[in-house]
Amino acid sequence: MRFRFASDITQQLQWIQDRERPSEKIGIRSYASWPPVTAEDFCIVARSIDPSTGQLVVLISGLTYMSTSAAAQFASEPKFLNDFARVAPKDWARKNVEFLIASNRVDGGGGQPRLLAYTLW
Repeated sequence: MRFRFASDITQQLQWIQDRERPSEKIGIRSYASWPPVTAEDFCIVARSIDPSTGQLVVLISGLTYMSTSAAAQFASEPKFLNDFARVAPKDWARKNVEFLIASNRVDGGGGQPRLLAYTLW
């Protein structure tokens, strides 16, 4: 998959890494202090078809519980996938897809998810 979680244990940092830009650290934050000081949070939503069963597998995960909540909102509310479907290639629904999502923190909680990037395969 294009996006993955990465960390540097010695510096107590974590981020999302983009395999297309491996030197870029998306949403880098220190887990030495809580809550994170950044106003923006990041998460990954992926949907793939399990070749052994033909069933869909969905991955929803974020750098924090707030971004994981934004990922769940993106995956479960039809509005977000409908918005994506308007700009996506016509055959996207039959392919595996991975989304990089951002959300702003609002009053100590997660805000609305925003699609930053996606990959189809």
